[in-house]
Amino acid sequence: MSACRLPIAALLVLAIAPVGEVQAGFPSENVTLLSHLPPHVFPGSPSRGNDCWGYVSPSGREYALMGMRNALNVVDITNPSFPTIVGSVAHAESNWSDVKTYLHYAYVVNEENGGIDVIDLANIDFGFVSLVQRVTANGVQTSHNVAIDTDSGFLYLCGSNISNGRLVAFDLSDPANPTYAGAVPSSEGEYVHDAQIVTYTEGPYAGKQIAFGADGAFGMEVFDVTNKGNMFRLSLTTYPNLGYSHQCWLSGDRQ
Repeated sequence: MSACRLPIAALLVLAIAPVGEVQAGFPSENVTLLSHLPPHVFPGSPSRGNDCWGYVSPSGREYALMGMRNALNVVDITNPSFPTIVGSVAHAESNWSDVKTYLHYAYVVNEENGGIDVIDLANIDFGFVSLVQRVTANGVQTSHNVAIDTDSGFLYLCGSNISNGRLVAFDLSDPANPTYAGAVPSSEGEYVHDAQIVTYTEGPYAGKQIAFGADGAFGMEVFDVTNKGNMFRLSLTTYPNLGYSHQCWLSGDRQ
């Protein structure tokens, strides 16, 4: 499950449906609404949500991780017609709250304060999620987004309060205790709004960790982030009628 990063009103669980039907008040094609959880049913009745990510536990149960204005909320969607809220971890009130996962941990950021929330999902099937710690190493307090290269085990902040919003790397060798590993210097890049980072195993970049960054008004940057002490830009690409390069994602064949 990939992320939704515009402000969203609720959790919608969808499936395939005939062309031309109306779902949640909108014309639809090949989707049908199976269930709907509006914001007020979540703890604290948040006014809005921002991000969603998927997590599958070792037992095979499926969960939606919802970045809401006041908390990360965990919803069991194993039966998509009957979603169940199973956990919540509060954070500072923020319109923007993004989440990614690595092993059985979730990492949550927001644009108000608190740094990086590290949340343990090991007991999620028993309806229990817990805040391990809030990471504020090297002065990190806020971040618009977070990305993780699960192959190499590194987390990257996007649009944080340090390094003027450029990519900032944290080592997840000990996933409960992320440690600062380095940042893209001002000479090598711009503010990154969202990113995908992958480890290449073949071709001319085999063994390299490459980051693709959506840089708002600047377009899209590609970085070599293999050496966290020397992350550098490989290219900057713009395109006609560039408004705001908001997010990016590679195709399955990385083309």
